[in-house]
Amino acid sequence: DWVAAQKRGRLRVVFDGLDAVPELGGRKCWKLRRIDYDRPETDDGIMRSTFWFDPATWMQVGSELHGKNDELIARYFFRD
Repeated sequence: DWVAAQKRGRLRVVFDGLDAVPELGGRKCWKLRRIDYDRPETDDGIMRSTFWFDPATWMQVGSELHGKNDELIARYFFRD
């Protein structure tokens, strides 16, 4: 979906730097947000997404997915 959005010229990702994530015990993680979806790209209706990555391991440690009207679709945090 991200590659298809990039081909349409609609892939917009914002890097917010280090973010202290309460759900991860305050661990500081890189925060990236995908914004300005031109349309939902999955059957789930995702229109905005946020991802957190551990700067020590580069592994994804959290994600949050929202639909139309900012409805929360899913939220995951990986602590271990």
